[in-house]
Amino acid sequence: MTQNRQPSVLVVEDDVDLRRTISESLESEGFAAAQSPDATDAIERLKAFAYDGIVIDLHLPDASGMDVLDEAINRYPEIRAVVITGFGGVSEAVSAMKRGAVDFLIKPFQLTQLARVIHAAVDQQRLREENAELRAQ
Repeated sequence: MTQNRQPSVLVVEDDVDLRRTISESLESEGFAAAQSPDATDAIERLKAFAYDGIVIDLHLPDASGMDVLDEAINRYPEIRAVVITGFGGVSEAVSAMKRGAVDFLIKPFQLTQLARVIHAAVDQQRLREENAELRAQ
């Protein structure tokens, strides 16, 4: 990710109002947010574009959010993923983190907290990339 480009995030959430609220909040924090209502749409979007981050609801109407997480991480190992849920517990959080998520948030969560988590993760990835570029030079 270049410093001049606005970081992109895909928000995968079946609740239309929450999806819009999260997207609008992230956009106000400087992200370019795309929205997806289910796993099928999210996976199609991931095939077409390399997002910097992804916010995934654990329970989607057509699949588990873990399936979307796996697809995102397998396709783009550098993507920063946050899993959100209203029904999760410790075992789901551990599973998501082992699969590559940077955080696991239980609904209701503070939108500012989500933005902080994604900003920190994307900034950390950007620093890794810049460090690798400097080492290569």
